[in-house]
Amino acid sequence: MLTKREIIANPNAMKVSVNPLAGTTIRPARRGKHKIFIGMAPGVGKTFRMLEEAHALKHEGIDVVIGLLETHGRKETAQKAAGF
Repeated sequence: MLTKREIIANPNAMKVSVNPLAGTTIRPARRGKHKIFIGMAPGVGKTFRMLEEAHALKHEGIDVVIGLLETHGRKETAQKAAGF
């Protein structure tokens, strides 16, 4: 946990989380990650795998942002994208 002096010196280093069950907590801010899924051909499961990992991260309480999602008309991929 950061001290009050560290918070004043670097106010961007903290993130406030509001949890209605646990109250408000202050924790160190974390940097985001950028992940690219690469496959050799269309239809090998890149987008589907990305959505599976996104759901797992969301379940852990981590914010997930998808910049562009192309389902290519696949119903399973569109259903997996629900909630983002």
